[in-house]
Amino acid sequence: MTASLTLRILNTLRKVSIAATSKRLRPFGGNSFDDYYDAALSDFPAPAKFFKWLAVSVLGLVTKLWFRWHWDNDELFVGDKTLVCLL
Repeated sequence: MTASLTLRILNTLRKVSIAATSKRLRPFGGNSFDDYYDAALSDFPAPAKFFKWLAVSVLGLVTKLWFRWHWDNDELFVGDKTLVCLL
């Protein structure tokens, strides 16, 4: 096989796999866990997107309240013009 034919076949396979995974999921339509795993997040139904947003927001709020922190010596960061990356 030539390189161009192989490349053409690979591009066709990619297009088919992307088209197969980009089907829109219907809310309460009997979607399996595999359907959600194989689909992009933009293809999820609106109730699933809202539930994901709600879960992330609630867990974010809980972790902010549970693991409180503060700066011990904030004079190190005020007035300094150098680039600082905090991890």
